[in-house]
Amino acid sequence: MKEIESGAFGHIFISDYVFDETITLLRSRLNEKKAIEVGEAIFNSEIEIIFMFKELFESAWQLFIKRNKLSFTDCSIVETMKSNGIKYLASFDKEFNQFKKEIMIVN
Repeated sequence: MKEIESGAFGHIFISDYVFDETITLLRSRLNEKKAIEVGEAIFNSEIEIIFMFKELFESAWQLFIKRNKLSFTDCSIVETMKSNGIKYLASFDKEFNQFKKEIMIVN
């Protein structure tokens, strides 16, 4: 995390889907206060939130149809990265390894 925060991999981006999953998980596993705290921290940081738009949604859907082991959110991450020229992905999810030619996994 320190390397990511230092900018070693470039500017930090998350998608609106990742934001959604993060605060929803925090609310269900911890509490609403923690979810709001993390959400506010993201909004007040240098992290840029990339929002899904129709064409990106459709390309994520096509990837979802082809790659049935990925969640739709994971497909949206891959397509968001491709459409925005983002090369590095911080993830422990092994399903992203199938995109090693397109994405560099940081974990």
